[in-house]
Amino acid sequence: MKQSKTITALTAWESTAESHHDTACIVEGWELVTIELDDHVSKHLLGTIVSDYKHRWKAGDYVFTSPIQELCLDTGLVKTLNTVYCLSGDGEEVFPTLEEAYSMRITGQPLRMIRDIESLGIKFVGGINDD
Repeated sequence: MKQSKTITALTAWESTAESHHDTACIVEGWELVTIELDDHVSKHLLGTIVSDYKHRWKAGDYVFTSPIQELCLDTGLVKTLNTVYCLSGDGEEVFPTLEEAYSMRITGQPLRMIRDIESLGIKFVGGINDD
C-alpha cells in the first residue's frame, strides 16, 4: 500500500486563486485521490468548496471530481472534463483502494477518516453503514 504524500502550497497558488476566482472552483482541505486498478490509474480531487464560479455548490460543500484531465502543482490548478479547480492551502496525495475511494465519494470524508472509521469495524456499502 502506497503512503500518502503531503503537498505543500506554493506562494504562486495564492495569486492563482485570486486571479481565477471567477473562472475556477476554489477548494481547501483537499486530497488528490489516486486510484490504481491493474494497469489503469485514475486521479480525482476531493475537497471542500470555498467558492464555485458555476454556482453548483455552496461554500462548505464537498466535491469528489470526475477524473482529472490536467494537474499543475506549480499553479495549483486542476482541470477535469468540465471544471477548473484551484487548490487553496496544503493537501495530500492519497492512494485508497477502490472501496475506500467509493466511501470517500459518498461521504465526502478524507481517506484517513475512512480508515479510522473502518478500523472500528464499520464499513460503508452502497452508501449506507452496513454493520
